[in-house]
Amino acid sequence: MFASGLEATAIRPGNVFGPRDHTFIDKYAQALDQGKGGYIGGGRSWTCPAYVENLADAIALACFEPAAAGEAFLATDGLDIDWRTFTEKLADELGVERPRLSVPFWLGYPLAAVMEGAYKVVGAAEVATLDALSCLQRRPRLSLFDRQGAACAQVRAEGGPGRGAPPHRALVPR
Repeated sequence: MFASGLEATAIRPGNVFGPRDHTFIDKYAQALDQGKGGYIGGGRSWTCPAYVENLADAIALACFEPAAAGEAFLATDGLDIDWRTFTEKLADELGVERPRLSVPFWLGYPLAAVMEGAYKVVGAAEVATLDALSCLQRRPRLSLFDRQGAACAQVRAEGGPGRGAPPHRALVPR
């Protein structure tokens, strides 16, 4: 609580995506389209996607839940999904080739740390990884597999990767 009596709740979103997303899916789709996609450690590390409408629901819930005051929440779609599954689903939906490159974790992790440091030096957007302090008791309204296709359709409509290519539906939710 602030000195003014105003209560605050911190929401830490996962990898947010949705319509008109130009920060995550758009850039990731471009990298896949250009053949620049790949994995660290085979893509077996977990990711935490958060569809923007589900994030909005979590924010609204936190605003009106008295127990949320003074807490911090990691807001994701609550999926057990690794980067490989997420990326292959995205590539299939866009109609582009799946990545084949994989850098071993022992090499990729320090390389990512160096790249993050370089981004900080030049003032680029910071990449952050956050630990969850607690979790809102909620279920996302819209699943990743429902919404990833909509996000890809938006990328294609804006002239991005896969424009005019039929979406593939090779992967199904686990």
